[in-house]
Amino acid sequence: MVLEIGYWGIRGLVNPARLLLEYVGEPYEFKDYNTVKPGWSEQKHQLGLPFANLPYLIDGNVKLTQSGAIIRYLARKHNLIGTTEEEQRQQDLIDGVIGDIRSVWSMLCYRPNDFDVDKLTYRKDCLTPILAELDKWFAKNEYVVGSKLTYGDFNVFEVIDGHSKLFPDLLDEFPNIKKHHDKIGSLKGVKEYLASDRNPTALNGSSAKWGG
Repeated sequence: MVLEIGYWGIRGLVNPARLLLEYVGEPYEFKDYNTVKPGWSEQKHQLGLPFANLPYLIDGNVKLTQSGAIIRYLARKHNLIGTTEEEQRQQDLIDGVIGDIRSVWSMLCYRPNDFDVDKLTYRKDCLTPILAELDKWFAKNEYVVGSKLTYGDFNVFEVIDGHSKLFPDLLDEFPNIKKHHDKIGSLKGVKEYLASDRNPTALNGSSAKWGG
């Protein structure tokens, strides 16, 4: 049985896992609950999912929800995860950084007071300081974990890609992040997916003030 991922028809929280799958070439079925019938409300408690939610993954007997659990499961399956204590520390650190960005980004996109004003404040006070540190990280490391490609690189790529759509000149300030972003976006499988119509155009849900 082919692996199944269920989510809304957006990039959102699940696209890093899809990028990983595209890179390793594992076939999967993506169920878009914006269009699939019966819908999510009807199927939610029929799939045997723990803590039933979107996104979900079903891989044989493995059933998971939570985007972090999903991508780490796939990373272990395909050896795209830190294995030493030092690698795991690096991985956990950047996971936290990306989580911090995502939480404030979500507030900006879904619940701004004045989006055009708030996006500039967000860029200056939140995003730029974090990306300055991340740029220093990639000045010393080819990937999130030294010279080893891991799932964290797909998380970083997706967050940076979304922000680059809002701020097209963003990476002009951060050459090392740009180098990393270009490298991940050019990986075999990833490049083809990003150029295909399977890669959703919407970053966020329809209720978002931007990217939906």
